[in-house]
Amino acid sequence: MNSLNKANPFQRKFDNLEQFADFLSEIIHCPVTIEDANHRLLAYSSHDNKTDAARVATIIGRRVPEKVINRLWKDGVIPALNKQDEPVIIPEIDDIGLGDRVAVAIRKGSEVLGYIWIVEAAHKGDQVDRNLLTLASEKAKKLLLHVSRQKVKREKDYQELFWELLTGNIHSHDEAVDRLSSITPSVPPCFSVMAFQIQGKLDDSIHKKITYLINTQQQVKVLLHTLDDRLLLLLASTSEESNSLSSINNFALLFLKQLKERFRIENVRAACSSIQEGDLTKTAFAYQEALSALSIKQQFPEETNDIVFYHDLGVFRYLNGLLEQRRDENHTHPGLRKLREYDSKNNTELYDTLETYLNRDGNINEAAKDLHVHVNTLNYRVKRICEIAQIDVKNPHYKLSLYLEIKLERLDPKHNL
Repeated sequence: MNSLNKANPFQRKFDNLEQFADFLSEIIHCPVTIEDANHRLLAYSSHDNKTDAARVATIIGRRVPEKVINRLWKDGVIPALNKQDEPVIIPEIDDIGLGDRVAVAIRKGSEVLGYIWIVEAAHKGDQVDRNLLTLASEKAKKLLLHVSRQKVKREKDYQELFWELLTGNIHSHDEAVDRLSSITPSVPPCFSVMAFQIQGKLDDSIHKKITYLINTQQQVKVLLHTLDDRLLLLLASTSEESNSLSSINNFALLFLKQLKERFRIENVRAACSSIQEGDLTKTAFAYQEALSALSIKQQFPEETNDIVFYHDLGVFRYLNGLLEQRRDENHTHPGLRKLREYDSKNNTELYDTLETYLNRDGNINEAAKDLHVHVNTLNYRVKRICEIAQIDVKNPHYKLSLYLEIKLERLDPKHNL
């Protein structure tokens, strides 16, 4: 092994990454795996019967298990690999089935193309030469660049296909299935168009981080994805219709959480279409649902913050239609008008108090917490509101109509003047 410190054994031609992985494994006498930047398995050498569960799962699934990726992020391993050229030693992490490792990033300048993982090597001390792994990384870069060029071309083709589906320019389900056959051999039983509105500047670095999260999660299958300015669009499917809602909802929430925790990307708004079954030509319809959901969430951020699916937005889906009718009738609610006038003359906030009270469906304790006032204070305010506006907040039908009127007034404040 020491004789290799003064030479470069990789100054030879390799036909593919598999050949390179086997060659490196023979030199260092340890199993080797090579992953792309999204932890998908590209090549691996043989191993004996004593290998660990994480390696077996990676080979079987052709990707690193999500629980392993998450743990390596939490322990700072992946951030360290992404920042430095030198190999990183990873001690055994028994609860995720990961034995001792030495890993090095394969990079082109500051861009990480992939990783080389040496299995069961940390305990071997200086037998794994650091310089040797650095040389291996440099050789792997050349092999990965060829793979990367092919990948870029495929992704461009996939994005064109996605936009054809989103805009309704593929009119046949069979044609859509045929075009998707290079990505997945089977038609998804159900799917949803997911939309994430990203605030702030969206540069190439952010794009890569977002793509990384999409490709490393394993809760749903993302068939296609694209970025449109600051709007991230996904065509996501699940294997089982029975849990499709929970799977997609959980993925959306985890995606937002990981964007914030790993990359400090915050204030991202998420919306999903209803679950569509079978026919892929429904993608265009689902796309419009997702866009509508985003628009509604932008109009009512507090009320809809925890809602992901279009169909769960309930009455908010109909407000724009009701707004047009309200404008046609030139209608304003007399009780609410009185409250606004009273607030203006007396420097009070009874109108906002009523909205908070209705947002909490009349729950006086929860509304008092939101308003940071004592329950007795709020009870008094509600009583005054009913007297001034001549309304009945105990009647459920009247309460619902007031709730809708207030939301419509929020949408069209100039109409109330």
